[in-house]
Amino acid sequence: MGLACCSGMGALQESAEASEKTLERIRQGAAALGARGVQLRPPAATDFVSKDECLFSLDSPFSPDGLFISLVTWQGVGFDFLELDRQRRGEASSPSLYLR
Repeated sequence: MGLACCSGMGALQESAEASEKTLERIRQGAAALGARGVQLRPPAATDFVSKDECLFSLDSPFSPDGLFISLVTWQGVGFDFLELDRQRRGEASSPSLYLR
């Protein structure tokens, strides 16, 4: 029983380290966007978050590559349309931040 507890704690610690790495990547992306004058904010109650389907295709969160939500516009796009979404918003040559 003690071994199961210890191995579980190791998995939990690894998960926390992975989460910290993910948060650091998000912070770096947010800083890069902030340098360009783009303000990231949580969606307000009146904002529509398109998280069920891609704007350009029938991709969904259950598609093989998932769905990516822009942290600037709150619109969902499939993996194959990330570059199109960036070009549409004028961010083709600059950093973008998406939540998968």
